[in-house]
Amino acid sequence: MPTFLLEIRTEEIPANALAGARRQLVELFDARLAEAGYEGYEARALSTSRRLSVVVKNLPDRQADRSEELTGPPLRVAVDGDGNPTPAGEGFARKVGLPFDEVGRVETDKGEYLVASVTHEGRATVEILAEIVPGVVAALRFPKMMRWGDGAHLFVRPVHGILALLDNDVVPCELFGVTSGRATVGHRVHSPDSFELESANGYAEVLMRHGVVVDPAERRRRLEELAEKLASEAGARVHSDPALVAEHVELVEWPGLIAGTFEERFLELPPEVVVTTLRHHQKCLILENGDDGGLQNAFIGVIDRKDDPEGLIQQGNEWVIGARLADAGFFFAEDRKKALHDLVPDLERLEFHRVLGSLADKAARVGDLAATIGKENRSDVDAKQLQASAGLAKADLLTHMVVEFPELQGVMGGHYLRLEGADEELWTAVRDHYLPVGFEVEVSASEFGPLLVVSYLIDTVA
Repeated sequence: MPTFLLEIRTEEIPANALAGARRQLVELFDARLAEAGYEGYEARALSTSRRLSVVVKNLPDRQADRSEELTGPPLRVAVDGDGNPTPAGEGFARKVGLPFDEVGRVETDKGEYLVASVTHEGRATVEILAEIVPGVVAALRFPKMMRWGDGAHLFVRPVHGILALLDNDVVPCELFGVTSGRATVGHRVHSPDSFELESANGYAEVLMRHGVVVDPAERRRRLEELAEKLASEAGARVHSDPALVAEHVELVEWPGLIAGTFEERFLELPPEVVVTTLRHHQKCLILENGDDGGLQNAFIGVIDRKDDPEGLIQQGNEWVIGARLADAGFFFAEDRKKALHDLVPDLERLEFHRVLGSLADKAARVGDLAATIGKENRSDVDAKQLQASAGLAKADLLTHMVVEFPELQGVMGGHYLRLEGADEELWTAVRDHYLPVGFEVEVSASEFGPLLVVSYLIDTVA
């Protein structure tokens, strides 16, 4: 049975938009094809950073004929006193394409009505698809959309080509001013020239020969396999990071990785600083020692190509990571020149809300609330330390490190207090007071931590 293929080629699509787009494509085609009477087909969405595709297998050449029973006017309206058809009766007969004397009757609780069974002949599937495709694509929604040209078109990114085939036949349609055809392009480095597909069958295999792995599951498999190989060669293991691997999958058309290193002296920084630099800023996988799980001065970065023949991509990543870690080392040293306690008065400079005052005002409210909640639950809670910890919990927002790496809020405050010799209960509470950040994330193991976070949230809600 025929296979339908639609490929929309665009400029670079943001990684966070692709998984949702694939899901929408399948759902929308399922809904529209079901409305048209199709069943038994199999729809699957594919994508890379530069194309959105859907493949629908087992579609018939034609839409199935369908019968529909139409109810006409009441018999008392359709027939006059002499038994002859009235204009209403004749109109219904014309509508269903039957002589009036062949139109049926049906008895209902409201009386006798005219009725007729009408068969709608199925249309060619290529015609149905030509009508369905523009509506499906127009219904796609993305986290951010953009206009281009004269502003008439709205999509996730400007569209450069439309490939639409039902087996060997082009499905004629127009999207965003681009007419469909059978041409596409391969990988921008390995196979940049345009070429034509003879058939919708074997789409993924043809693109593979042109340097594009269009199946996200296959890209993931290859990335994970390659990452394990590179880590093994470095005598390390890859730190488990499913979310980052999922992002890598959406960033490329060909799944490639490179390994790199940075100066070992940067491992003297808190591990979270190194991890944040590698993961959040450079999208790099982190390597750990196989024995103790400590960080290695090495990383694995994603590249959208099969290789890095001159090592320039590796060098570029190493240069940027080295520079950012050097900045982090400088900020860390600068922050250590002043105790975290000394920053608490400066929270007056940070406005929490124009009516509710500064972050210092909020910290004071939170400290009182945390102390009250704590004493309600345990008589031995140190209320003064709780009140002090509320201000310390936000003091690291004023540090150089958190200004540069906002992801480390709380974490750096905990590190600075630990290095200053603070009580473990205090520094762990400050470190963990933003937890949990989701349903699947751990909560603080300290006594003060949960009291702080609950109090901060209650104050914010109030």
